[in-house]
Amino acid sequence: MSNLLDNRLFSIIKKCYDANFWDFLDHSQLIVIQLPQEKEPIFISTTGKGTEARGFLVYRGYNQLAYLYQTLNKTENDENNLGRQNCLAIYFEDREILSKEEYQRIKSSNVSFKGQQDWPILIDYKPGFLPAPYKEDNFLWLINALEKFYETAQDFINSLSIFDKEEIINFTAFIGREYGYDGQYKTKLFEVPRMYRNSASSACREGIHPIYLSHFEILRARQIPVKRTIWELDLHHVYTPTEKSTKDSDLSRPYYPLLFIVADEATQELLYMDLITTDDVVTFQRKLVRLFIKNNIRPTAISIHKKGDFMYAQSYFEKILKELDIDLHIRESLPVIAYIKEGLNKISLIEE
Repeated sequence: MSNLLDNRLFSIIKKCYDANFWDFLDHSQLIVIQLPQEKEPIFISTTGKGTEARGFLVYRGYNQLAYLYQTLNKTENDENNLGRQNCLAIYFEDREILSKEEYQRIKSSNVSFKGQQDWPILIDYKPGFLPAPYKEDNFLWLINALEKFYETAQDFINSLSIFDKEEIINFTAFIGREYGYDGQYKTKLFEVPRMYRNSASSACREGIHPIYLSHFEILRARQIPVKRTIWELDLHHVYTPTEKSTKDSDLSRPYYPLLFIVADEATQELLYMDLITTDDVVTFQRKLVRLFIKNNIRPTAISIHKKGDFMYAQSYFEKILKELDIDLHIRESLPVIAYIKEGLNKISLIEE
């Protein structure tokens, strides 16, 4: 990025920092900015109160915003929420936290930051990955969004009742401004489409994967006898990152592997459990089909949990289960797998 753009970027970041928006806006009071050159709105929230690290979370479009609805679930712990975020975070930290590259970039921008928890760090959050420095080359969209956010937030904090609408309180819509190419704007409510906020449709975030297995493998699975039983299936991120990632051809960024568990609800038997360190959907589909073959059972239904990382299970298996005439149930709880996980947690505590 040129020094000119860096100057614009860090200048607007400093203006937002000096405005102390987190003293007026709750983290759930997102402000929406629709830029004329962006297909979808940009959602920006504050983060940090008191001595906590302060900053801003920027969700570019509805796909990223969809992950926010998981973090709004108060039953999930903060560690898990970190692994499920999908946004650009701008945090303000002590000078010592910055890498040499980050420090030099700020100094070269000729924008002055000094003091404790004053220096900006841009962090990329991506579901399943360890947070990493944000490395996108084109920051112009972010600069434009933050500049509009600054002026919009300044106006909104002078009339906080604007956030009292029922839709905003229920997180079905957020308030913001839609800008035209001439700089004119209109303030409006931006309704979040149901598919992005309804937990039962969360797989839209990942996209429903096609069947990757061969025709022979599917034919073999269809020959397995059907048994009136329900299996529970869970894919859950383990928040101890691997040293190296194979995802998205990013060989340097650590990511969180998935714990793959399958259990029989009727017999309460653990059928399969393994830590999968690949995002290859073929691997998951093949493991499930081989499990049918090994047990010589094609269950009438498979249940997955409606919270947590279930969108991976729905995304990976929905089409293949439909092809095999197996119903997919999204449920509030998976009692057998919950019991298994409880045992794993006890073992983990003993080992520690």
